[in-house]
Amino acid sequence: MAFCRYCGRKLEDGEVCTCQQAQQNQAQAPQQAAPQPGAAPVVSAQGKQVMDALLKDLVGLVKAPATTAPGYVRRGDVTVSVIFLLLQGICSAIFALFCIGKINSLIALGGSMTQNIKFSGVGAFFLTLLYTVIFEAVLAGLYFGVGKLLGGQLRFQEALSIVSMRSVILVPVILVSCLVFLLNISAGIVFYYFAGALAGVIFLVAGSNGIANLTPDRKVYLNLIVTVVFTLIFLFLGTKLLPSYVPSSLREFFSTDNLMNILSNM
Repeated sequence: MAFCRYCGRKLEDGEVCTCQQAQQNQAQAPQQAAPQPGAAPVVSAQGKQVMDALLKDLVGLVKAPATTAPGYVRRGDVTVSVIFLLLQGICSAIFALFCIGKINSLIALGGSMTQNIKFSGVGAFFLTLLYTVIFEAVLAGLYFGVGKLLGGQLRFQEALSIVSMRSVILVPVILVSCLVFLLNISAGIVFYYFAGALAGVIFLVAGSNGIANLTPDRKVYLNLIVTVVFTLIFLFLGTKLLPSYVPSSLREFFSTDNLMNILSNM
């Protein structure tokens, strides 16, 4: 009868104890689980590369949109495009906060009678951000679909880049709208919609020049069709989505059933 000299376990004849192998495996496990030291620098380098590309595209599209657009669109950088789109969404959400703040200040004039029907600023911010992203996706889908139908060589990434060019110019337009809104509410709203629509269309036209195998005449009809269809979709969905900003208590008050009850009791 033999015993292991390391752990003292009783061994059969010819048996070799495995305690040393188990200790080696336990010692190697933390080393294998430890993160590779080169992972963080790689992520940092990728982030810097994205920021460099973002700033380069931003400066180029602002300084020379017509010249920069073809190369920017055909490259189809999804990451840069999404960042531009999100920036526009955030700026639109900030403008919504200004509007909700003004509405709530007017409601507050009613005192305790109207304190339960205040609009949610947080809700308006995230709803506007969400709806902006949805409309941007719809616009990109229209450019992709109509561009394909007219014979252009176009990937969805390129359509997304075209729409992101609109976001590039809308960001400063929306920020200026916020400043104008603080001075004059009506002027701020008018500037937001009309200046934004005009600037957006101009940059979309410039972006459409990046679509390959599409004649200038067909590009005119591409932008015309997309603009008309998108406007109709925006107006239709806008009327459906607008009630989501209204407090539930106010929606219940103006519901058909409640109004019928009020009329019947008169």
